[in-house]
Amino acid sequence: MRNRLTEYAHSILHKRLRHAMMSLYEWEGPMERYQIQSKDCLLQVYACGRFDRGTAIIFLHGGPGSGAQAIMELPAFRALEEDALCIHFDQRGSGASSYDLKKGLCIDTLTNDVLRVIQDTRSRWSVKRLYVWGGSFGGCLAALCLERFAQELTGCILSSPAISFIRSQLLEQFERMSAAFRVRMKELPQKAEDPPTPEALFAMEDFRAFIYSADNPSKSLRHICAMSSWFFQHSFHGLFDACEVPLLILQGKDDPVCSWRTLYDELAACERKTIIKRFYEHCGHEVFTDQRDAFLKEIRAFLKEEPVC
Repeated sequence: MRNRLTEYAHSILHKRLRHAMMSLYEWEGPMERYQIQSKDCLLQVYACGRFDRGTAIIFLHGGPGSGAQAIMELPAFRALEEDALCIHFDQRGSGASSYDLKKGLCIDTLTNDVLRVIQDTRSRWSVKRLYVWGGSFGGCLAALCLERFAQELTGCILSSPAISFIRSQLLEQFERMSAAFRVRMKELPQKAEDPPTPEALFAMEDFRAFIYSADNPSKSLRHICAMSSWFFQHSFHGLFDACEVPLLILQGKDDPVCSWRTLYDELAACERKTIIKRFYEHCGHEVFTDQRDAFLKEIRAFLKEEPVC
């Protein structure tokens, strides 16, 4: 069942991405396309929506590796163009932001890319209020940004964030993920008496060769390999207690990828009144699709909140 869910999710993502790439050239409404230099990578940026509003949302796509175009045309995100300047960008190694993933992706590199987009957005568009939205892996990246430079943001929105708080949760996530590629890579034992840790597995030369070969159709797996030195070790325990900027968290209870209970339990001990949390029944991983009206209502209300000094 897990394998079928994984394959189905990848299929939907690839179809959505192909559709977006074909139709982006026929975009309805104002859009500016430009590139931002971030160290050794040119980040492709797409700006659309209300250029005159003074409020911007920077969207961090998931995958990892899906590219911005996978979400840009979805109705919920098009609707938010009525409320703010919407900044989408292809993360390093995704979409049109070319990068050799074999060089690795450390936390500083990924978050510095986001910081460059934040700084450029402020100066280029004279933005006064700036929010970051992160969904799935984008939620993980947004949480990393909160740890490093929360003071740069007016607020942050986490939608089904792929974050964990203890090592055992990360290892469970790895086991669910590994089922799909173990089927494809026959030389890996289906069941090992002493299975390697994620870090050890992604360090194996044969496995890395498979990851970056044409036999591996998963962009996400390539990105995870590039992040493997920290991806299965980084704990976000204490993030919410330490977060001093307004935070909106949206999570479905039927999410097969990110556990709502894990998130709920971590938030239960947090007493910060600047955190708004919504858990939805009959809602899977994509809150913006399964609960689109509620998704838009909560974000629009959040954007109207006065900044906390």
